[in-house]
Amino acid sequence: MSPTAPPAGFATGFAAAFKGTKSRINSLFAAHAFMALITGSLAFLLPHLFEWFMVHHGEHFALRDNADASQKVTHLVTRLYGSLILGQAWITWNARRISDAYIRRALVQAYWLVFTLTALSLLRFQTTPGLNQSQWNFVNIFLFTGLSVAYGWFAFFERIHVFEALGKAET
Repeated sequence: MSPTAPPAGFATGFAAAFKGTKSRINSLFAAHAFMALITGSLAFLLPHLFEWFMVHHGEHFALRDNADASQKVTHLVTRLYGSLILGQAWITWNARRISDAYIRRALVQAYWLVFTLTALSLLRFQTTPGLNQSQWNFVNIFLFTGLSVAYGWFAFFERIHVFEALGKAET
């Protein structure tokens, strides 16, 4: 073996490392899809839960409608948002089977942007004086920041071949 040649099994280990990174992207897509399915379903079916995370209600909170027209509009917007989240769950779940690296990278970049802007919006809401914010909203801020960091890692620090489908580079 020459001094400049890689050790035996290097190519196999190198390919396994790429497969591991590609598996992590698929795992991120799967985890995201699972969370989006649950969150979107809850937003669509129980919009009061989202109210609970955003607005402090004191000791008296009930999962029922009242006659307030503004609450009806809030529930409509929450249900519409839940519909988008459910659609996102479907897209993200099926993105695991996409073989085109550029499309997968575009999805990762788009999710990074969405989650970064969502976290910033929630943080701005939480730090705006004069509102009746719930401290539970920090859970949302933490989760969206985590998703932003996870997608940001792949969007900005991984090379394009990492986005190829798992079986594509194994030939």
